[in-house]
Amino acid sequence: MRPTTPLRLIYEVERKFTPFPLSRRHLQSNTAHPHFTTIKNHGSKIMEDIYFDREDLLCENGIWVRRRGESPININIDGEETLRKTIIGMAGEMEDMKISWQAKVRKSGDRINSSFAEIHDSNEILRLLRSRFSSLANLERIEELDVLARIKCVRQMWRVDGKFNVVIDTTDFGHVVGEVELEVDTEKQEIGDGDGDGGVGVSAAEGFIGAEGSDRNGEAQLLKNMDVEIETFMRKYLWAFPVGGKVVGKLSAYFKWLEADKGRHE
Repeated sequence: MRPTTPLRLIYEVERKFTPFPLSRRHLQSNTAHPHFTTIKNHGSKIMEDIYFDREDLLCENGIWVRRRGESPININIDGEETLRKTIIGMAGEMEDMKISWQAKVRKSGDRINSSFAEIHDSNEILRLLRSRFSSLANLERIEELDVLARIKCVRQMWRVDGKFNVVIDTTDFGHVVGEVELEVDTEKQEIGDGDGDGGVGVSAAEGFIGAEGSDRNGEAQLLKNMDVEIETFMRKYLWAFPVGGKVVGKLSAYFKWLEADKGRHE
């Protein structure tokens, strides 16, 4: 049997919200009631997410694969228009961004309140795609997929009450959305094929995504508990996470903006 190879995986539960000017000021200053127990400003960064797919195959199966470039920015920014101009003005700096790959596999929820299993290793992402979809069995590089979307944004980040990641993203096309995230790191090991002949074994990604029996039950309970934690947290601090207004994620807003932009040029 081949030796096992540990793989870092992440469970993430997230809930989106629509930040209003007043709620953003309260969030940054922690002046509303009740106060956060603790809040740490993690600064801001500029990001470029490039999403990949093949004729909507991945999205329709609840999988989002993206290449993320990111770079911290050390300027005092306030206001949506200032943030948008910051992104546009920093186009040249995107060449120096730190690059990473992510595959987010939806376990439950929708585009607003969701739970995911995440893989951050590009080789394991490839193995997942090859094993899951026969039409991608010969895929050699993720970049061989089609570009689905390219989104640039400035992300402002806070760590609240010791465990919740709160972010607000302002895109280059003017959309603003916030997220509350809760993450749990875990490791799954590769399962050898048992014959020692170099046959195709089951990768960590395949085993992780296709968990069955007690593993699946344990995963579902973990994600449910995380979702309850986030819901309780956001209800406690309604002043920071207002429930009014329609919440729209970045991808949905991007496609809506793209369609409107095409209409303006027809």
